[in-house]
Amino acid sequence: MCKDFLKGRLYEVNTVNDPMWVETMIITASFLAIMMTLVMSVLWLERYEG
Repeated sequence: MCKDFLKGRLYEVNTVNDPMWVETMIITASFLAIMMTLVMSVLWLERYEG
């Protein structure tokens, strides 16, 4: 079920043929990952210091 859903999503992206959209998604995902890492490290430091 999940695999079919992912395949459908990939198929949709490939049929759209819009590299800018994919690039935007990758940049957004990377940005979110960096932000989450920063937030987690800050929270961990605050807990560790406190």
